[in-house]
Amino acid sequence: MAYNYGNAGLDDSRNLPEKTFVARNSPLTDIFEENKLIYNVFAAALILVFADEVLTTFVESGRIDLKLREILSGLRGLSVNLLVWSCMQICTLCVYACFIGWVLGRRRLRDRAKKFVDVCCVCGLVIYQVTFVAVTIKAVLLLDLSPVSSMCILMEMTRFVMKIHAFVRSSSSKVLQDNSTIPTFLQFVYFLFAPTLIYCNEYPRTATIRWRVVLKHALEVTILLYMCYIFSGTSPLFNQFGVVPISTGTVLHNEFLSILPTSVFFLCGHYALMHSWLNAWAEVLRFADRLFYRDWWNVTSFAGFVRAHNVVVHNFLYTYVYKDFYDHVLRSKRAASIVAFAVSGLVHELLLAVAFRFFYPIMLGQFLAMGLLTAKANLGNAFFLASLAFANGAEVSLYSMEYYARKNCLGVMDDVGEWSLKGLVPVSWNCGVVSSFDGNWTVRAPWS
Repeated sequence: MAYNYGNAGLDDSRNLPEKTFVARNSPLTDIFEENKLIYNVFAAALILVFADEVLTTFVESGRIDLKLREILSGLRGLSVNLLVWSCMQICTLCVYACFIGWVLGRRRLRDRAKKFVDVCCVCGLVIYQVTFVAVTIKAVLLLDLSPVSSMCILMEMTRFVMKIHAFVRSSSSKVLQDNSTIPTFLQFVYFLFAPTLIYCNEYPRTATIRWRVVLKHALEVTILLYMCYIFSGTSPLFNQFGVVPISTGTVLHNEFLSILPTSVFFLCGHYALMHSWLNAWAEVLRFADRLFYRDWWNVTSFAGFVRAHNVVVHNFLYTYVYKDFYDHVLRSKRAASIVAFAVSGLVHELLLAVAFRFFYPIMLGQFLAMGLLTAKANLGNAFFLASLAFANGAEVSLYSMEYYARKNCLGVMDDVGEWSLKGLVPVSWNCGVVSSFDGNWTVRAPWS
């Protein structure tokens, strides 16, 4: 990420670097231009996995099952998702009209009246954002959407909230300094669809749209999302959790079995969304700055991974959370870092809690522990990648066990008591797992 340091005086509020946009490719784009070996090996591996899935099903059942029926069944709620998304889009566009009304209205007011109007508008923006989130969550719950459909709506909700905050925060600062600087409606709409969460009136643009590149990335997204669905079936299933007793050893063994498919799922998802999807939109919009992620596979700490694997969100957290907190609240980089990690973790937990209908703060603890406690720890790249794979596998296993425990352990759910607590108290801890430890077990040295 490029920064503009400006004057770095101790008393200058701009002493923290500011984000600037530069025309550049995504890391994998440059890597694949020099050497396509990794791309071809990964593509070959996916072909073999697909062939294994199809041939195994054909030998066992005598028919070719491409899982299209299940996929089409999962897309039945697509029309509802599009309706909810359209409503969110319309509400977001209304923000521009309110913003222009504020800009034009305050020009006719005196200084004291301007301050009062500014405070009222800030309060109105906060109320709007909270209401926007609350109504969207209420709609997801009332429509009883599936976890996948719920997550799609919630991610778009989060994107709209961040876009609105970025637009108002950046534009209002410029308007207060120079009333003649008013963003146009086309600039606002472009920002809503641009693959960035940092608002600017102008971005570096490419000369032309390469439609062949757009088609290639769209095809990659389709294939990889399909393969993600295939890999979701290769991970150890916990759908019998709570129906039959499962030993602690079996749970631990299944967690390790989840590591490989979960890691491949993560790689496919990251490439599909952070590379192919964002590059496709960038190509259509001629958006030239395509550093959507860094080479996170070379980092040696979890803090470095959090900052590198999703530069788009990291830029938002840095500019509008970390930097604003440091400049206007407390000039402590440690405190600003804690606030940024906490905000990120809480948002992730909110999305997962609403999508799965229970609160299980695994990711929040992961963000705080791995991002803060090991902020200066150099684990070595190999050990870091192994730790990341284990963390992803354990996270998927724990969420899966809790999800199926709430479906199968109705008696435990009834014992929780108040309805408001049923989404907060973990059920999997008291359902389905039988300890396999012997009370008299001892530890022996391997050479004895």
